[in-house]
Amino acid sequence: MSLDGVRAARGDATDDDEHDPDGTPLSAEWSRIAGVHAELVERSDAVDRALARLRPPPDGSTPGTAYATSPSAPSGGSSGGGPSGIQSGTPYGTCAHCGGPIGFARLEALPTADLCITCAESATRRRRR
Repeated sequence: MSLDGVRAARGDATDDDEHDPDGTPLSAEWSRIAGVHAELVERSDAVDRALARLRPPPDGSTPGTAYATSPSAPSGGSSGGGPSGIQSGTPYGTCAHCGGPIGFARLEALPTADLCITCAESATRRRRR
């Protein structure tokens, strides 16, 4: 059943199972489900953004193969045969902040990354302040 289906089935019910000492309160489950839903929507959007940055390489190879084997793999770009950006103008594999290469290991672990590890760490430190 979908989240919308659960909401519809529950309707205007105001009761909760807060009184059940052995069960998880519905309010906690709603919060958990809403959090998971928001995270999945963000991940889906990140994948969509990464896909929008790809364009098939001119040599006909797949983007992943061209990226992994191109001598200019870290920076991509149309001259090296690697993946190129479409909407953002930033080639896949190139940091959107500093323009430097995003390491292959980072892209392998997080294919939707648009920041190099240095810029990502800086952004994380700024958010923690």
